[in-house]
Amino acid sequence: MPRPNSSNPRRPAPNDPRNRHERHKFEEFGWLWSRVHPTRLLAAEAAGGQVLAGACTRRYPALMSERAVPILPSRDLAETLRFYQRLGFDNRGAPPEEWDYLIVGRGDIELHFVADPSVDPLRTAGSCYLFVDDADALFRDWAGVVRPDPAAGTRVTEPADTDYGMREFALVDGNGNLLRVGTAQQ
Repeated sequence: MPRPNSSNPRRPAPNDPRNRHERHKFEEFGWLWSRVHPTRLLAAEAAGGQVLAGACTRRYPALMSERAVPILPSRDLAETLRFYQRLGFDNRGAPPEEWDYLIVGRGDIELHFVADPSVDPLRTAGSCYLFVDDADALFRDWAGVVRPDPAAGTRVTEPADTDYGMREFALVDGNGNLLRVGTAQQ
């Protein structure tokens, strides 16, 4: 059992499972919806990891590996959702207008977007790297969908071999976010 908080013996330490606020704030069960009350998370864990959030039901693993998810800016979340849906992503969160936030995913890839109408797509520094099984195949899929837009910088570049052992291409979305997509060379 974790030791009590030394400054207040009646208050559990932050890593103590009895500290529901900290548990809700920091622990992640796959898709963690912010509106899920911590007691529902504890009940879900006891029931095998299934959480109900609104109309969404997801299965959460008991243990998760560590990972990072980029949070990219979006001038218009609805348009961003439409753009990424054309690339084969699906909306894995609430409707964008509900949170001013968007979560999209495709397989194991997950991207988050925060509403920021002031974003200048030609000046934003938003970027991330996507590791995929076959960058060439994904490029072929996406190149037929992405329409270049000089005003927003939207484009897809041809795949190329890098000196650091990756086969990669780049996609810039309508918000100016750069997604570098690569596969390790054999």
